[in-house]
Amino acid sequence: MRLYLIFLSLICLLIYSCNLDKSYLEPIDYSDFKIVYKSDRQIYLMDGDGNNKINLTQDQNVDGYNGYKIEDVSPDGQKLLLTQFVTDTTLWKSVYTTCIMNLDDHNIQYLNNSLFRPLDPKFSPDGLKIVFNGTENTHDIFIMNADGSNIKNLTNDQNWDGYPSFSADGRKIIFTSEINTLYDLFTIDSDGGNKRNLTNDGIISPPGYSVSNNGKIVYKSSKGISCVDINGFNQKKLIETPRCNKPKFSNNGKWISYILNKFYSIEIRIIDINGSNDRIVASSSLPPGYENWTPNVLFTPDNLNIIFTGYESDKEIYRISLSSGNLINLTNYSGEDELGLIVFKQ
Repeated sequence: MRLYLIFLSLICLLIYSCNLDKSYLEPIDYSDFKIVYKSDRQIYLMDGDGNNKINLTQDQNVDGYNGYKIEDVSPDGQKLLLTQFVTDTTLWKSVYTTCIMNLDDHNIQYLNNSLFRPLDPKFSPDGLKIVFNGTENTHDIFIMNADGSNIKNLTNDQNWDGYPSFSADGRKIIFTSEINTLYDLFTIDSDGGNKRNLTNDGIISPPGYSVSNNGKIVYKSSKGISCVDINGFNQKKLIETPRCNKPKFSNNGKWISYILNKFYSIEIRIIDINGSNDRIVASSSLPPGYENWTPNVLFTPDNLNIIFTGYESDKEIYRISLSSGNLINLTNYSGEDELGLIVFKQ
């Protein structure tokens, strides 16, 4: 009987190993992706292991009143989408402009949309379009060609519309909209048709949502974290606590990372897509004045690690293995480092 049980266990283990995704067992090559981050207001690029740090904005006018915000990367991994801000220190008004930086030569192209005071631009999945929030005299969602031409107002309403992003197929744009002081998620076709309200949860915490490649949206509301299909169906509450923030899908759409704010510390946690198996990945203390700080958290392309900004004596960028818990400081610098985004190698 004992021999039979041992034999049965071996058979089960063999079947399990045959069903494993072998790519998850391969050694990680950290040269397969780059990390874009800010350090003391400058924008840097480094390898996934923290090596080969390059200052991308050292020749630009960057100080406390002028600089760039990291927004997005093109689908081919060759161009960085930025928002430039230039502040008139007499009138104390900033001018915003969408610009594109080539990652090979660091050349910057400034697009002609500064009159709209643009915020939060994002590339379309094919890299041919850019969607953004125009904030001058109105808060509407605009779309334009990637060279800045053919700007079109998609929403054109009296509501506060913001934080746009494309669906995986590029046909729809997801955004948040304020109606009667309440924020909810909406979608609209990329040509401006078929505006649709997806959620009625009260207050969506901008920009607290993430879109997966398989048509699901995870979002943060005043009640916790929920998930909904991009067509508005299958809405499901995953976590019921208002102290969770910044939900983010893994690249394979199987897991969701989020930040649990505990006032004087934060926990970086992961749940399965159905809301089960909630577990802590890492934690970080918070100094006075940072009680509401929520860092950016991203999965590496292989989904085996998480990159995040942690705060100990100062802000640093860390990588932690989801299997071993091995924690590595990637920046290890005396200044303030903040994670921007990950550039996939093409």
